[in-house]
Order: sequence, then C-alpha cells, then structure tokens
Amino acid sequence: MAGIADDFNRANANPAGGNWTTKGEGFLPVQVLSSRLASTDSGGDSAAFWNAATLGANQFAQMTIAAKANPVGNWGLFLRLDNDASTYYHARHYAGSPWTRIYKVVATVATQIAGDDTTPWATNDVIYFEANGSDLVLKRNGGTILNVSDGAISATGAIGVRISGYNVSPGDDSIDDFSGGDLGSTNLMAQICL
Repeated sequence: MAGIADDFNRANANPAGGNWTTKGEGFLPVQVLSSRLASTDSGGDSAAFWNAATLGANQFAQMTIAAKANPVGNWGLFLRLDNDASTYYHARHYAGSPWTRIYKVVATVATQIAGDDTTPWATNDVIYFEANGSDLVLKRNGGTILNVSDGAISATGAIGVRISGYNVSPGDDSIDDFSGGDLGSTNLMAQICL
C-alpha cells in the first residue's frame, strides 16, 4: 500500500474528523487548527488514530512537532492499534524531565519496555516510530533514541498520535506533517527520517 500523509492544510475542524478517530481510554479528540493537528482542551491529552487504511504489522508513523508551549507536555505515536484501541505500542515523550518511553499496552494495561532520560524533543523535531517484526525503533531527527525487541503485539493495526493538552490553551501544543504506512511504502514525506 502507499503511505499515509496528512499535512493538515485545510479549514479548522474540532474535532478533526475525516480520517481521524478519537482514541478513547480517556483521551480527548484532536482538532485541526491553523493548519496543524492540536489538542482540544487544557484538561487532558488528545489522541487519535488514522481510520482510513488497513496496515500490515510492519509499519511506521512519523510527525513533526510544530508547537511546544507546555513545559510538562506529552507527545507520542501509536503503532499496531487493535480494533478497540486497547492494545498497541506507544512511544511517548514527557517534556518536564525530559524522558522518553516505549510502552506495550495490552487490554489497556501499560508496561514500559524501553526508556531514555536524556533526549529532549523540541519544536521542528521529526519523530519516527517503527515496528518491524518484534523490533521497535524510535528516532528523533534521524537519530535512534530507543531500540527494543518485543513480540507481545504482532498483529496488524492502525497508527496514531498523542498531543499534550494539560495547562495550555488548545492549539499551543501541536504537530504537523503526519505520515506513516507499511514499511517500504513510497510516500516521500514518510522517508525524511530514514
């Protein structure tokens, strides 16, 4: 299949709708705001998955951090989301410390499987997350942050994003240029970090 790409260059929409579905598990919807994908409320994190493609198990997702106003914000990417979005891999960054983690989430129970406490994420950083068999790789601007092997979630699934919303106005934290798909897809935007 060809790669997925969304540059959010369209009219504002809250929630984002279209090919984006709110993830659930207490996450708030995402919105398209000023040609970016943003959080919707200062009371929690927003998260959504791409609903318009069936991806194989070997897949990737990528985003650019467009605005980072929250000093204690969270950003992340999801891979292999199952049909009810309760089982998946989640690469997440917390700006406050800073720390970065990869979690496996099985039936909503999260277990950390890799971590880094030294690499901050910043505005304009390109974040790339890949699942290839049991190998999971997280990159920032082309450099590997985390690499771990875990075979707990091997099924196909959706990809998605997480954007911080706590203690900021909606839109203060946002991403741009989301892309992803099956490994080896031909989407040029998705190859920036490879």
